[in-house]
Order: sequence, then C-alpha cells, then structure tokens
Amino acid sequence: MKMHIAGLALLLCTSLTFAQRGIGPIVNSVPNANPHEGTPDTIAARPFKLKVLVNKDFALENPSGVITSFGELSTGVGTEPDQNTYVNFLKSPGGPDKDFNYGHHFLFQGHENAGNLAYVTRINLDVKDKQHKITLLTPTDATTGLTNFNAIDGSTYNPFTGTLLFTQENGPAGGVIEITRSWPPVVKTLDGIFGRAGFEGIHVDDRGNLIIIEDTGGSSVSVSPTDPAATPKVAKQPNSFVYRFLPYHKHDLSQGGKLQALQVSIDGQPLVFNAADAFGDTHSDFAVKAAYAGNFLSDAVGHDTRHQGGRYRFVRRECRRKGRWSNSIQASGEHGVSARLSLPDFLLLPDR
Repeated sequence: MKMHIAGLALLLCTSLTFAQRGIGPIVNSVPNANPHEGTPDTIAARPFKLKVLVNKDFALENPSGVITSFGELSTGVGTEPDQNTYVNFLKSPGGPDKDFNYGHHFLFQGHENAGNLAYVTRINLDVKDKQHKITLLTPTDATTGLTNFNAIDGSTYNPFTGTLLFTQENGPAGGVIEITRSWPPVVKTLDGIFGRAGFEGIHVDDRGNLIIIEDTGGSSVSVSPTDPAATPKVAKQPNSFVYRFLPYHKHDLSQGGKLQALQVSIDGQPLVFNAADAFGDTHSDFAVKAAYAGNFLSDAVGHDTRHQGGRYRFVRRECRRKGRWSNSIQASGEHGVSARLSLPDFLLLPDR
C-alpha cells in the first residue's frame, strides 16, 4: 500500500452517529474522481469530512535516534506511514509513562521507509495531550541507531495471540514482525516461521489462520505482445503469491504451522511461470486465459514450518460446514475456459 503523505486524516461524519460497527452507511458519492495527475487534495462524500488527526509536527513521546516524529525522521526523510489497524482494548496496554492513562482506543501503523529505519507507531486516540499522543513501539538499537526494519507495510491484530502483526514488503529480506500489545512491547521477527519474502498484506481469519499477500514485482517487459523490444516496458511478469498459514497452535505462532501457497489451474493444468522467459510468460495464451477466467481451480502447496527444512507437498483442501456450506465455486471464463476456485477457508459461499 502506497501513501505518499506524512500525516493521517480521520474521516468524520457531521450528522451520523458513530457506533461500534462503524460510521454508518455511505449513501452519497463524490461528484467526480480526482484526476490521475499531480497530488490533488483528498475529497470525501457528503456528509463526511476529513479532519487531521496527526502529522509530522507531532513529536513522539518516546523518540529514539533519528525517529523523533510521526511521518518524518529528524533528517527530513519522509517515512510513509502505511496501513492502519484500529483496536479497542478492554484493558489499557500502558505506555512509557507508567502514571499516565493511555485509554482503550488505538491506531497502529508501520512506516514504509528504508535504510533500516522503518518503525511502528501507536496513536493513542483517547489522549488529548499532544505530548502523549503518539508512542513509538520499535526503538532504534543503542549501538547502530537502526531498527533493522524496512518497508513495513501491512498490519493486523491477532485476537488469538493477543499480538500485532506487521509485514515488511522488502523482497527476499522481508517478513513478518510480531509485537505484543502490553508495555513494554516485545518485538520479534518470525522469519523461521513464515520465511522471508516481500509481504504486503496480512489478515487473520475466524479460526486463527493467517492470509498473507506477497507483493514482489517480476521482470518488466514490453506491453506489446508481438514485439519484445517495444517500449514502454511496464508490463510485469507475475511474480507473487497468496499464502495461507495454518498454525499448529493458534494462540502461539512460534510453535510453527503449515504455510500454503495458492496454486491456479486452468482446464486442469497448473499455471506456472519461467524465470528465463518473462516476456513469454506475461503474454502467453495461458496467462491471458487465467486473467479472463476470473475464478480458478486452486490447490494449496504446503510447507511445514515446525522445523526448518520441512518437506513440501501438494494438498487438496475442501472445507464443508453444516447447512450445505462449502468453500468452492464454479464459473466459466469469458474465453470459454472452465475454471474452478477453491477459496481460502475464511471465505465461505453457500452451495447451490
């Protein structure tokens, strides 16, 4: 997720009442979409309005090294605060000031900057005092002055472990970070559990499984399907996966689990890509069919992460629930391709 701003705006409604389930129905559209040029101001549909919650002028209550404010390092480098996770805790998690009441409502976000200085902040929504408004959860190393994190992107709260999870969209050096909610926070990487990859999004389902979206761009090729040398070369070879992690103990991710990758098949044949032929892969008839079919047969390629070096195997999964519920649907593509999709377990559709 890309947000080239150094602040965060809160969407407010002037006439609708806030509730636990959200801000109410959105019944109006914006008059026109913003043009795809420059940096136009964000617009909101009536009767909503935008209110600045924090920006780079907000100092962190517990600065560390060059990490001193929200959205900008003390060197002037923007930090690109990214995906926000809102959590309402029944018990206040506390903070650097043990005598201060930090409340119960919080907004967590990773900062997607590089240079081993990406970090995680917590906006204390119940706090009016600017001095205690934003808390740093990942201080720099006392010796190196670095956090050793880069491109922190996705975030989610895992109610089964009671921890926050963040992803690093940093190619082969990326991965998953776990942070405890109580103060002081315990921060650890889960590279031995999830592996290392350019992970962008992460979300937990209602059974404690984790869905992880990779975002690592493949080789750039010509947009012309008939001329590999043509410009611009902005088409990209598919190069990322959708993963599902099934933990052995949903209350403790460190116990390992099974990591699966979604595999697509068209007309009974698995869709594969070849590193040595980026142009051919991108413009192959098979890839075009896959793009138009919309729904695919997908198997899960499993990897046991209880111990490093576990075996790979193919797993076919079908989930059945009471009341004729299933996680598979059938569809036909625009090009007459028969395709079937076995969806991840968190998304269930009724059998008809």
